[in-house]
Amino acid sequence: MKIDSKSGAGYYRVGGNKAKVAYSIEIDDMVIADYDEHGAVLGIEFVEAKKHLGDAEKYVKLANQKSKGPHKIPEKISHAG
Repeated sequence: MKIDSKSGAGYYRVGGNKAKVAYSIEIDDMVIADYDEHGAVLGIEFVEAKKHLGDAEKYVKLANQKSKGPHKIPEKISHAG
């Protein structure tokens, strides 16, 4: 997860998908999931990232459950932002 040192926000990119964000859903308090046009999770934004260190995988699963379209959980999750 990449964390912005000034804002404290973090972004966890899922897989290597470079698609554009089609929509976003707040999946938990101050946790926002970004999706492509097919409903695949592109990444998770944590407004207060330090509170969620180690929780990224849990939120990827939750984001997949809340998707508005057909989606596939990536086999590999990139830990690089």
